[in-house]
Amino acid sequence: MQLRRNSRMSLRRYLQGTVRCSYICWQDKQTWKILLHDAVIAGHLKQIVQFMVDNGLIDAARLGDKEAGDTALHVAVEMDGLNSACCLIKAAPTALYQVNHKGVSPIYKAIKLGYHDFVIYMLQMLSQSLLPACASECFQQPKNAALAHLAIRLRNLGTLKLLTEHLPELVKETDKKGWTPLSYAENKGCLDEVTYLLINFPKSAQKHDKDRSFPIHKAVGGGHISIIKAFYNHCPQTLHHIDQKGRNVLHIAVRYGRDDIFTYLTKELKMDGSFVNLKDSEGKTFMDYAKMQLPKMS
Repeated sequence: MQLRRNSRMSLRRYLQGTVRCSYICWQDKQTWKILLHDAVIAGHLKQIVQFMVDNGLIDAARLGDKEAGDTALHVAVEMDGLNSACCLIKAAPTALYQVNHKGVSPIYKAIKLGYHDFVIYMLQMLSQSLLPACASECFQQPKNAALAHLAIRLRNLGTLKLLTEHLPELVKETDKKGWTPLSYAENKGCLDEVTYLLINFPKSAQKHDKDRSFPIHKAVGGGHISIIKAFYNHCPQTLHHIDQKGRNVLHIAVRYGRDDIFTYLTKELKMDGSFVNLKDSEGKTFMDYAKMQLPKMS
């Protein structure tokens, strides 16, 4: 039997009948999907959540696809947003940092769906010490669903600020490619996000990625001269970083054919002989690469 908006059947009776089917049924993917989708159509999802709270069923099951490992909060966020999710959080605050099998937390879903108020609410719960210390660590661990990287991908500077104000450790975390949020923002050409990170977290410009290159190298290779200028204005010392292959920014600018960036760098940088004549792990200076890229004379 399904819920209908105009049905006179008692919601409580409907729910109790569902529970009596079998406790295992609460783990069944299709049972939950039918129940929750019907509840949304009927406008009763909040009542169902409240029923779960009243009957101690919040921690009993993962309410979505068993293969995905979604919790009740994952489903509530995706299907009903802030309305029902807040009820769940009050009853079981630990659900905030529980991730599914893909490493996706409810707050990740909220950010992706644009529920800004919900993100604020979740982070306030953290700042009020209503969750254990391990909660912030759980937000940092997933590589496939890194929170700061998601905010950058969505070009949502407001959410990035919220996340890093409450969880500053996120600026050090890497995604599945091994890139920090700063490197990721540079690659995407997100000038506002890059500038924010450089001003508020300058040490993040000193942290190398998994491939042992630094954010400035990603910036030069990416070809976004406005971002190079941001580095020069806020963290000029990083322009002298050497990557894992012994290359400086001039090597990279030449290799990637970034003529405008090369011109800017040679104009603005105070370069001594050791920097200009630096040889990489292959024994080549940036001039060697420049000569290799010159058109062959007939």
